[in-house]
Amino acid sequence: MNIDLKVLHLQRPLRYAPMERPASVDETALSELAARCRECLLAFDANSLSTLTDDGPALTGTLVPSAAYAIAAADGQERFELAPGDYLFFQWRAKNASGRAANGHASGPPLSQIFEEIVREAWWQRLECSGPWFLRLVPEDGRLALQILRRVES
Repeated sequence: MNIDLKVLHLQRPLRYAPMERPASVDETALSELAARCRECLLAFDANSLSTLTDDGPALTGTLVPSAAYAIAAADGQERFELAPGDYLFFQWRAKNASGRAANGHASGPPLSQIFEEIVREAWWQRLECSGPWFLRLVPEDGRLALQILRRVES
């Protein structure tokens, strides 16, 4: 899998309100979550997400978010803020209604595999990151974009 990490220069804060964490993080659960909440953010504690092995980082098990947030309404109900700054960034499209991935294939790699590859690539590039990993679900052009982010130390 080709992982091309970018750095997102977030210029303004993204404000979210806490919501119930999903019991699982698979494509079906993510699609249902995005349909219900539109844009949302799942946080994963870096220390419980992966462990360093002789071959580099590996996920410790299933993806279980430590917190979940829905985009905050304009009425000021936010309680969590993704602060301005630089973030490691990777984006791809979820499968569409026909079950085809964004690349047209009948199936793409599972989210856990993509997540592990991103964690490994960040380690391989020796990017100095801190804080939790985030999975952001964003409706774009009638489809769901998935973004993985983590704060990069300047």
